[in-house]
Amino acid sequence: MSKIVQSYLRSDIQKNKELYLKLGIPPDRIEEVYPKYLKPFGEWFTLPFKSEVFDFGANPSHCEQGVRIAMNTLKHRGIEGFTPENLMFDRNIHGLFRIFTQ
Repeated sequence: MSKIVQSYLRSDIQKNKELYLKLGIPPDRIEEVYPKYLKPFGEWFTLPFKSEVFDFGANPSHCEQGVRIAMNTLKHRGIEGFTPENLMFDRNIHGLFRIFTQ
């Protein structure tokens, strides 16, 4: 997953798409789901890494925003190839973000 984080931090859209394909997003769906679902999630996820210090306390809605984006994404059938490992990783990071918010 760190490769995706790095490609988002570099704003490398083509690399993002390549990595999502390797993670199981169907090739015939990537152009449909990337801009509407995957890109917003990746941008939300990497926001805390884009600055020297991210104050979760000053941004208490950050976690809830991520939940909304993730739930919207998971409803879309175009990401049905995603593996369970991706969801577990995202839940762990979300848990850490929640702790940091408190």
